[in-house]
Amino acid sequence: MKGIKIELVKAVKEKVNSSKFFGSPLVPSSWFATDAFDDGKAFMCQIKLDDLASYDLAGLLPKTGYLYFFFDVKDITKPLKIKYFNGEPDEVYENFNTEAQYETNYDIMTEFRMRFSNEINEREDGIKLLGLPHILEHKVLLDGEVLLFQFDPLASEMLFQDDLGGILYFIIDETDLRALNFDNAKTVLMRS
Repeated sequence: MKGIKIELVKAVKEKVNSSKFFGSPLVPSSWFATDAFDDGKAFMCQIKLDDLASYDLAGLLPKTGYLYFFFDVKDITKPLKIKYFNGEPDEVYENFNTEAQYETNYDIMTEFRMRFSNEINEREDGIKLLGLPHILEHKVLLDGEVLLFQFDPLASEMLFQDDLGGILYFIIDETDLRALNFDNAKTVLMRS
C-alpha cells in the first residue's frame, strides 16, 4: 500500500484551518461542552482530510473532516488520543499547549504546516500516513492492522522528540479505521 508522505514547513503566520503540527487547533465548539480534552494530553497535529484525499490511493481515510492527534505529555509512547470530526470546525483553541509546554523540553507552540505527496517509497522513513512501517526487522503490523501514522522525529527541523532514539508507529485495525473508531489505536516505538 502506498503511503502519504508528510513534509513539514515552519509557518510564518498561523493558519488555523490547515493541516499542521502544533499551533492552535481548530476544533468543533461542541467539544468544549463535553469532556473531549483529556488532562495530560497536548495537541500534536490536525489533518484536514480533504487536503490529502487525492493522495489516499487505498481509500482508507475519510474524504472530509479533520483528524486530531493528542499525545501524553509525560510519555509520547503511550497511546495517542485520536479524534475525528466530520465537518468544518468552528472554534480556535488558543494556546492549547501553553500548560503542557512547561512539562516538556520541546517547542510545542510553533506551528509547522504539512505538505502531502505520494513521492514516497513503500517503506520510507520520515513522517507519513498509511503505507508500510520503515523498520523491516520487526513485525510491527499484525494481520488486519494498518499503519495510520509514522513519526520519525529526525525527519524535520521541528526537533520534537529528536532524542527518542527510534520511530513511532500509530497502528489501527483496518476495520476500526473504516468504522472511524480510533479508541483502540496503539503506539509502537521501534528503536533504531
